[in-house]
Amino acid sequence: MTTAHDERETLAWRAVEQERRRYARDLHDLLGYSLSAITLKGDLALRLVLVQPDRTREELDGILGVAREALADVRAVARGYRELSLAVEAESARSLLAAAGIRAGLDVRCGCDGPVGTVLATVLREGVTNLIRHSKATECRIEIREVEGAFVRLTLSNDGVRADAVALRGCGGGARGGLDNLAERMEAVGGRLTAGTDERGWYRVVAEAPCGGV
Repeated sequence: MTTAHDERETLAWRAVEQERRRYARDLHDLLGYSLSAITLKGDLALRLVLVQPDRTREELDGILGVAREALADVRAVARGYRELSLAVEAESARSLLAAAGIRAGLDVRCGCDGPVGTVLATVLREGVTNLIRHSKATECRIEIREVEGAFVRLTLSNDGVRADAVALRGCGGGARGGLDNLAERMEAVGGRLTAGTDERGWYRVVAEAPCGGV
């Protein structure tokens, strides 16, 4: 027979497990992006060091900046919450894509702060990381626009979709990883996330959610 004490203990263990999953998920989103940025910028700096010392210095400054931001974000995760700027992440994504040799177009027509902006920024980070790791893209486009009043839509598209890419499932390492994880986050803030190929054959990740004060 289950007692009140047993029920409380079960709830406590569930809360601990949920917090562990949140921490692991946040670290995955954060460090996957940051380490990709550091690796790409480091490789680029190594290629340029003898021929373009000024450009090399810029890339090294960028690496230092990414490392400092990653450290600050890890500390924020440990405290339980970190807020990301969607506009800042968009510029950072363009820089990372350029370092990877991918032409990036950026069209930002609105912003979004708070929890929804943080989730959208996380979607952008994970999407760009997946793009660099798993696609053969040469061109990418990032669009952030206001739609249907107070909704914000983030669209990340690229021309390097793999033949075996499928919407959501398995697009980031496991049935419950990657974009599936992000879909759950979008639902938690009243939004939604979809992914798949468009009429041009480009792969698109689309995330939209209500954002007050847009």
